[in-house]
Amino acid sequence: MTCSSGLVSSLNLGFNSLSGSIPAELGDLRSLTSLYLTYNSLSGIPAELGNLANLNRLWLSNNSLAGSIPAELGDLRSLTSLYLTYNSLSGIPAELGNLANLNRLALSNNSLTGNIPAELGNLENLTSLDLSSNSLSGSIPAELGKLTNLTSLSLGFNSLSGSIPAELGDLRSLTSLYLNYNSLTGPMPQWLIDMEIPYVSVIKAFNSEVSNVFPIVAISEGSRTITDTDGAAGELVSFTGSAADDDGTIATTQWLVDGAVVATGTSANLHLVDGVTEVTFRATDNDGDSTSRSVSIIVEPPDSIITFIQGAD
Repeated sequence: MTCSSGLVSSLNLGFNSLSGSIPAELGDLRSLTSLYLTYNSLSGIPAELGNLANLNRLWLSNNSLAGSIPAELGDLRSLTSLYLTYNSLSGIPAELGNLANLNRLALSNNSLTGNIPAELGNLENLTSLDLSSNSLSGSIPAELGKLTNLTSLSLGFNSLSGSIPAELGDLRSLTSLYLNYNSLTGPMPQWLIDMEIPYVSVIKAFNSEVSNVFPIVAISEGSRTITDTDGAAGELVSFTGSAADDDGTIATTQWLVDGAVVATGTSANLHLVDGVTEVTFRATDNDGDSTSRSVSIIVEPPDSIITFIQGAD
């Protein structure tokens, strides 16, 4: 817990085996800028979180959250990153398109159904959009072509249909595009063939029955909390990954932070800032297919003091 001028500004309760619903009273912490509740067993998102007008980061990944994402989260106009991955959420509200300052939206590995809201095309500051590994259907909204700052778009492992919108050809900042394992139809767009995207997996998007095997990857140390050892901000953290491909060979292995490649190979020593950082290990095989695994690392700041404050600010 971090306080500023006597008010709670950051709350980190990740990796604590918490269960039950997220308390609605958290919506009274009006000075809160960061809320991290990852890797627990929490089961409900209260609509009151939409009252946190100063919130920049909301990380609720790896819980037991179910039901639709509250439309009230669309009121968090200061939000820059929203991570709800690895839950059982079932619906995407169109109101998320109101989050004008959002840079990263991660909703993968849920139970999301229905169409991708066209309103997500309003998120002009978005650099990363991950809706993969859900049950989304319908066509890919042409409005996503307005996300000209997007560097990573992941829509793979859904039930999307129709053709790839020509408007996606306007996404000239893309460095990774994943549309694999859907039911898309039509010829491969020429603009996609011509675009130089380092990491792209699209061909299998046109045949959901292709049996090609993707790489199997793992990060041996997993998610964890790192205690400061040198008294200075941040910490050097070591990582070890593994990658195998049953129907070919591994071509590249990379480590990413905030979507950017920071190291290559199966091991890395990364300097991480204080707080929570999501680190991703990605392996690409000789067919061009990639698999990623992510872990959350909490770096405790030097001389950190955990203070319990009763009640809201």
